[in-house]
Amino acid sequence: MENESENKYIYTQSEKIMMILFTCITHIFLLPVLFLMKYQKRNYVYYLSIFTFVCSFLYHICESLNVIIFVSFIKWNELVNIGSISCLNSLLISLTKFCFDKKEQKMMNYFALFMILVYQKRGPFNLINAIVPICIIILFVVYKLVKYGIPKYNKENLIKGEIFFIFGMILFYFSFNYNNDYMRIYHFLCYIFCGISFFYLWQIQMDNSVSIKDIYNFSIGKKIIF
Repeated sequence: MENESENKYIYTQSEKIMMILFTCITHIFLLPVLFLMKYQKRNYVYYLSIFTFVCSFLYHICESLNVIIFVSFIKWNELVNIGSISCLNSLLISLTKFCFDKKEQKMMNYFALFMILVYQKRGPFNLINAIVPICIIILFVVYKLVKYGIPKYNKENLIKGEIFFIFGMILFYFSFNYNNDYMRIYHFLCYIFCGISFFYLWQIQMDNSVSIKDIYNFSIGKKIIF
C-alpha cells in the first residue's frame, strides 16, 4: 500500500535518474511472484498483479520526474493502493482450506475488491480506509480457520515468508518519514522484501515448492505475460 507523498524536496537531475534506476531494479523483484500466479493458475490475482505492477511503475516514474503520464502520480498512487490491498487480501483468503475452491474463492475476492473500492473512494490516503478492509478479511479468514481447521502448511515457506514480510513492514514504516528517506530507499527496499515474502507465502499450501529458476524457465518457455 502506498501513501500520498508529502515530499517537498527538490531533486537534482542525477537524483531523479537514481530514483528511476531504483524503481526499475526493485520492480524486477516483483516479477517472480507475478509469474508464480500464472504458474499456479491463479488468474484473478495474476491479472490484478499486472495491473498493480504497471500502476506502481508509472507512479514512481511520474513522481521521480515530476511528470504526468495520462494522470498524475497521485492518481497512480490511488490505483496502487487498490491493487496492493486487493493482492494482500487474496493472499489472506488463500490461507484457508478452501483456497482451491474456485467458486468461493472468486466470491470472496470480488467481495474484497468491491469493499476496497468503496473505502478508497472514502479517502485513499487515510490509513483507516486501508486497514478496515484488511481487518474484515482477516476476521473472515480466522472464522474459516476455526470452523474448518488450519490447513497443513509448508513450514519452511511459511517461516521464510513471515521473516521477509516482517522486515518489509518495518521498512515500509520507516519509508513514511520523507525527511530521512527523500530518495525513497526504504520504500524501494520494502518492495524487494515483500516481493520475496509473497513468493514464499503463496506456496505455503504446496507440497512441492518451485524455485525462482523454475519460474524463470516456465515464463520463458510459455512466453507469458498475457
